[in-house]
Amino acid sequence: MCQKLTAANNYWKMREFDPVLSKYIDENKEQEFLNNRERISKEWGKDSHKKLPPTIQKMGLLYNPVNMKVLDAEALKNREQMLKDKKEQYNIRYKIEDYNKVKVLFLIELT
Repeated sequence: MCQKLTAANNYWKMREFDPVLSKYIDENKEQEFLNNRERISKEWGKDSHKKLPPTIQKMGLLYNPVNMKVLDAEALKNREQMLKDKKEQYNIRYKIEDYNKVKVLFLIELT
C-alpha cells in the first residue's frame, strides 16, 4: 500500500492537469487558463477576412448579397463613384474619337 501511495504522490507532483476532472490542479493556474481562453475567444476571427483573396477583401465585403444588407456604406459609395467615373472616361474617349472622325472626313472632303 505504501508503494501505491508513494507512486500516486510522485505522479501528482509531476502533473499539473487532472484528466478525470479536466481541469488544472492548482486553482490559480485554472483561473489563469480560463481568463486566457476567454480573452482569446473574444479576439478569435477578427482578421479572418485577411485570408480571403484581395478582390473579395476590397469589393466582396461591401454588402451581403444574401440579405442585401450594406456592410460598408462609404466604401460602397466610393466604388460606385469609381465605376461611374470609369464609364464617363470611356464616353469622353468615344466622343473625342467621333469628333476626330468627323474632322478627318471634313478635311478629306476639302481636298
